[in-house]
Amino acid sequence: MIDLLVKYCKAYTMENEGECFEAFTVKDGRISELVHEIPDRYEANAKQVIDMEGKAIIPGLIDSHVQFMPTCALRQRAIKVSEIVDGVM
Repeated sequence: MIDLLVKYCKAYTMENEGECFEAFTVKDGRISELVHEIPDRYEANAKQVIDMEGKAIIPGLIDSHVQFMPTCALRQRAIKVSEIVDGVM
């Protein structure tokens, strides 16, 4: 029995560039399987099903944020915020 099936999503693993899965299963609080296409048996064996309606899921961004607006404002005024070219800042 699967605890949770998350389907119709764009689940990115960040392990391989561009790798994306349509669904994944969760068992005992952990992702147990990533799948490109959802076999019918998954829904029948899932305690809960979430339809993500094509939304993206990206792991590892817990409590992550970017000071986007101040950065944009500084860039508009031609103030160099940071730039890395050939590995040198």
